[in-house]
Formats: sequence, C-alpha cells, structure tokens
Amino acid sequence: MPATKTKKSTKAKKTSKPTKAKKTTKVAKVKKGVKATKAKAKKATKSAKKKVVKAKKAAKKAKAKKTTKVAKVKKGVKATKAKKTTKTAKVAKATKATKAKKSAPKVETTAPTEPAKEVSSHSLSTEERNELPESNFAFPEERKEPLDDATHVRNAIARFDQVTDVSDEERDRAWERIKAAAKEFDVHISEDDWRDLFKEATKGD
Repeated sequence: MPATKTKKSTKAKKTSKPTKAKKTTKVAKVKKGVKATKAKAKKATKSAKKKVVKAKKAAKKAKAKKTTKVAKVKKGVKATKAKKTTKTAKVAKATKATKAKKSAPKVETTAPTEPAKEVSSHSLSTEERNELPESNFAFPEERKEPLDDATHVRNAIARFDQVTDVSDEERDRAWERIKAAAKEFDVHISEDDWRDLFKEATKGD
C-alpha cells in the first residue's frame, strides 16, 4: 500500500509542474503585453507633445507674420498720411502765395510813349468814346471827360466845373485821375486842388 501512494504522488507532482510553467509563461506574456501597451502609450504621448510644440511654434510664427504685416500696413498708412500732409502743406503754401500776389499792390509801369496828337475834345466819335475803358475817364461812372491824350486832359481841367450831378468825393477821385494823366502827357496844372477851379470861375463871373 505505501508503494502505490508514492507512485501516485510522483505522478501528481509531474502533472502540476507543466501547469505552473504554463501559468508563468502566460503571466510573462501578459506583463510583456502591458509593457508594450505602456510603451505605445508613452510613444503616443510623446508624439502628441511634439505635435503640440509644433502647433505652438506654427502659431507663434503666424502671429509674428501677422504682427509684421500689421506693422507694414501701419507704416504704409503713416507714409500715406505724411504724403497727404505734405501735399496739403504745398497746396496751402501755393494758395497763400497766390493770395499774397493778389493782395500785393500792382505797380503800373508805363512805357515811354510818343507825344499824342492833340485833337479837340469833340473829335472822338461815339463809337471811339464807347470803346475807351472806364479808367480813361476822369468820371468813369458817368463816362465824362476822357483822358486819352494831352488835349483831352487840358479840356477835362477846363470843363471840370461844368460837370454836374457828381459828389465831392467823385470830384476828388476825378482830380487824382486828371493829375495822373497830366503827368503822363506832360500837361502843366497850376491849380493844387479842383476847388481852385471853381474859385477862378467865380472870379471870372
């Protein structure tokens, strides 16, 4: 009896050995699989991190480009404004110069003229009289007493007191025109003021 028991236990021991070995192999495989899974996960995490870093770099570059573009646009706008300001300043300067020219007193230069042929005050035809500019009359508004030559200047002085319906201010201006014309045509005026003409006329009467 004891001998049979020993044989059985030996068989049992032999059977349990391969089972343990299988279990160990299985556990090792599982561990290996877990390890491989962890390695894959780690690799994936690393790859994801790299992608994030790349994305950040790309975003940074894009931002830098955008900033540069905005800076260029701002620079362009600034340059355009500067050009406009310069142009406006030039226009203002030109306008100012034009205004200054307009406001500057005109100095009339008369070229030396040949002595005019003396004609009587009635020698001008109506057409010729109408063609004369207003500045050629002692009384431009009334178009009386032309001053286009020496004879007409003398006549204007002689007939000055015969002009009616004009104010003293108009006579003052007319006398200044007569004096200017007398100087131009070398006509001597003995009177200093037009009122002297009236005094002489009164004396004559």
